[in-house]
Amino acid sequence: FFSVPHPCNMWLISLLLLSSLVDLSLAADKTVSAHGTTVQVMGSSGKFTVTPNTTNATSVQVTMDALREVDTAGNSVGSSGSTKHSINTFAAQDFTITTNTSGMIGNASAVIVSFNSPISTIGQIAVDTYLIQTAGVVNTSSESWTVAPGDLKWSITLSNWDWCGCSKGQSTEVGDGVEVDITTTGSSTASNGTSSNSKYDMGGGITLSLSNVVNADGKWATMKTGYPKVVGNGNKRTFTFHFPRFTTYATYDPLLSMPSSDSGSSNVIVPSGAPAHSGPAIALSAAAAFIFLLLLH
Repeated sequence: FFSVPHPCNMWLISLLLLSSLVDLSLAADKTVSAHGTTVQVMGSSGKFTVTPNTTNATSVQVTMDALREVDTAGNSVGSSGSTKHSINTFAAQDFTITTNTSGMIGNASAVIVSFNSPISTIGQIAVDTYLIQTAGVVNTSSESWTVAPGDLKWSITLSNWDWCGCSKGQSTEVGDGVEVDITTTGSSTASNGTSSNSKYDMGGGITLSLSNVVNADGKWATMKTGYPKVVGNGNKRTFTFHFPRFTTYATYDPLLSMPSSDSGSSNVIVPSGAPAHSGPAIALSAAAAFIFLLLLH
């Protein structure tokens, strides 16, 4: 029979066994497919790629580029102190990814892949991608989008924000909003839209529809004049969205419409970029088991 381990050893055993059950691949990629559309979310850098299952399929990549808190005049604030109120690149940013296969948006069911990350110590950014499962309608205060299976609705949410009241020399900088830059890369020249629900050709039959309203603390508000801003030509464009000052959260949600989006299988395939227990977790499990046996003897 085994002898009873020392209490300190029991604590170590418990810690090791608990660690062996934790998925350490927080920054692993995640891939979801449904109705002919595949979405791949990168665990680091804040990118996701959308690919429709058509004969002329082309991928569209959406990249989170930069974020900055601004004052009423649109000037960046909080850039000189120890706590930064901006991110010039998301390249080194790690995101935690979660998946919900039974979500809803509007009256349409959807597979939701979410990824979120802290912004320094001042707040959080989250991106939710909704891979549409059933036909439906998604509304804002002034717009209505019809969505079909295989379309991708996505949103950017800022929350828990510690607004700048930062000293700079003899003056104080005050944050009044946040600008977020995203870049889309497709296969052909995007065409500028002119209505309140602007549409851009991403190539391969994929269309990006932009709204000019933001939901701040549960209330819809029109974006600041001149937003969304669009810069770039050809297959690469950078869009800047303006979020007004909020108390709890603010959300903005564009739409990617797919060509023949209902032609694919209705089955949801969620082949995670790394298994539930990836290489590091498996190695830790084996190490925990080995140490467990040693401590028992």
